[in-house]
Amino acid sequence: MIRSLTRAQLTFDVVLALVLGILLGGPSLLISLSSPELPWIVLVGLGFGVLVALRRLAPMLALLAALAMGAAFVGAELTALTPLWFQILVLLYTVGRWCDGLQRGLGAVVAVLGATLVGLWFVRFGYGVGTSGSVVEILLPFGLGTFGFALLFGLALVSGILVGEIVRSQGLAKETRLERERAEVEQERTGIARDMHDVVAHSLAVVIAQANGARYADSVETKDESLQQIAQTASAALGDVRGLLERLRHAQAADPDASLAALPTLVQRVRAAGLDVEVREHGIPGPLPRDADIAAYRIVQEALTNALRHGDRTHPVLVSIVHGEQVELTVRNALRQAPGESGHGLVGMRERARIAGGHVDVGPSDGAWIVRAVLPRWEAVA
Repeated sequence: MIRSLTRAQLTFDVVLALVLGILLGGPSLLISLSSPELPWIVLVGLGFGVLVALRRLAPMLALLAALAMGAAFVGAELTALTPLWFQILVLLYTVGRWCDGLQRGLGAVVAVLGATLVGLWFVRFGYGVGTSGSVVEILLPFGLGTFGFALLFGLALVSGILVGEIVRSQGLAKETRLERERAEVEQERTGIARDMHDVVAHSLAVVIAQANGARYADSVETKDESLQQIAQTASAALGDVRGLLERLRHAQAADPDASLAALPTLVQRVRAAGLDVEVREHGIPGPLPRDADIAAYRIVQEALTNALRHGDRTHPVLVSIVHGEQVELTVRNALRQAPGESGHGLVGMRERARIAGGHVDVGPSDGAWIVRAVLPRWEAVA
């Protein structure tokens, strides 16, 4: 299989071929200088130079070509073993580094065949062509040469495989990290969208309620008070929206105003919109994880907004907070009409509670709409 290479990779391989040609070709020429096999050694040097320079284009083809050169050298009864042949280690490493499982297996077979050729060369080097010896005298150099070079060739192949797996695992780790970062960004954007819904829906509900009340007010003072409350609510909503947009732009921390500590201000704003709210707390308040604190505030805010928009305002809304090993929030309001399909607000409440490690139950009961949330006092485990 022909692979695609970058210019930097091809340049590196060409330089590597030149360096190996100089480092291994020089001693090889000196060894074969007075040998009639010198032209063959030169051809081997040039052949290996081309194979090393193009090794990553087709690693398996380059290795097979080197094996074919070795087989031809031994088959032609040429006996010179020069340092140039050690460049096959580079080709074996390349197969291990860049090829898949099937080609790596074929590379192992080539390594064994190459070691066998070296063993045959040792036999001929010791006895010469046509010379006979005992079985032990023949098998001993053959076995030692084959076994020793099989280990050497296998080491080169295994080294390439190890490097390839390390690089692959690092790539997978990097991809996993990027996926996690993208998921965190998406989660942050989803949280911002939920905050935007909660802020805008609540503020508009208060403004609408105040505006409708001002239309039917008799005194100028009542109208002025309603308009002032509308202006304050709109101003607070504008500040919240600006903060959310700033978070979206700079990925900052969650809204610092979203906390159970700000619940009295929220209740006062809802009361000013014409909805009677009664808050009951039991137990000793304590610190909450940030996710749970935000979730508690937003859940109560969404429940009061729904009560303001859809509930029966002739009955008070009861907000109950029980502090213990976990925080239990209950918002109960009378129903004016049968509830419709669940909207984004209820989905957002459930999602906030889930992220904080808790849960939310929502539904009608005895003519009332009840929102009950249970949130832990410890950090949720991801």
